Amino acid sequence: MGSKSYQIDIIHECDAKIDGSLVFSALPRSEWVNLEKPNENNQITIGINYLLIRGNGLNMLVDAGIGNLQGNKARAMYEIGDIIPINERLSYFGLSPDDITHVVFTHLHFPHCGGAFTKKDDCIIPIFKNAEFFVQKREWIQAVSPNELTRTYYDVHNLLPLVESNRLHLITGDVEIADNIYIEVTGGHTSSHQIVSVVGKHKRVVFPGDICPTPYHVELGIRNAFDIEPTEVLNVRKKLILKAFAHEAIIAFSHSKQAVFYELTDIDGFIKAVKFNEN
Repeated sequence: MGSKSYQIDIIHECDAKIDGSLVFSALPRSEWVNLEKPNENNQITIGINYLLIRGNGLNMLVDAGIGNLQGNKARAMYEIGDIIPINERLSYFGLSPDDITHVVFTHLHFPHCGGAFTKKDDCIIPIFKNAEFFVQKREWIQAVSPNELTRTYYDVHNLLPLVESNRLHLITGDVEIADNIYIEVTGGHTSSHQIVSVVGKHKRVVFPGDICPTPYHVELGIRNAFDIEPTEVLNVRKKLILKAFAHEAIIAFSHSKQAVFYELTDIDGFIKAVKFNEN
């Protein structure tokens, strides 16, 4: 996917399984099973996806996946599939981890940032030794001092090496992180969740993170159980979808099963996400 001087690709790290009632928490089971058929454990398959943006002298990742540092308990709970190391993923694009210049985290839940770390000599270190890391300051504070409700979503010990790297940027509010690449704070899913948009001459590409994690969540009545402020998610997502529809934006979903781009279209008076046909 090209956007002005950037090449944008979706990287699919792996599949995971999660209880469908958590993904579609606002819907009764009798309705959401028509969207995704669950297995015998009531689980559906989701994807773990992140974005690679190349051009103008930068190689940027938006989120970084789960990675290989998760314990057996978490891997078993979510039935996390085989994870191809990120260096192998990047090699497909002619890159190595050392070539990554920027890493932007939509938020710090472990499926979105765990892949940014590796273990060396029993120490956890950032895998991207030349990258600058960007996250909202409030999100960082929440992640490194979680409460009883949020602690299962964050791996505090994996995050702390970012401080030692001296390449962690704690930002506050909306910012243009690079030429025509914009960060916008949404909150809702976490206190300072953020989305990333790349504005090209003809197309706008949006990575909404977990404000709108799958194509199904374009429908405003569908939400997931991990949102700390459901009403705020609804308000933000409504604005996001209407803006994306008006600008004919292309969307990459963090948890769609397929690593493809989507566009929004009107079907019988309702905005739906359909696979984008670049041709």
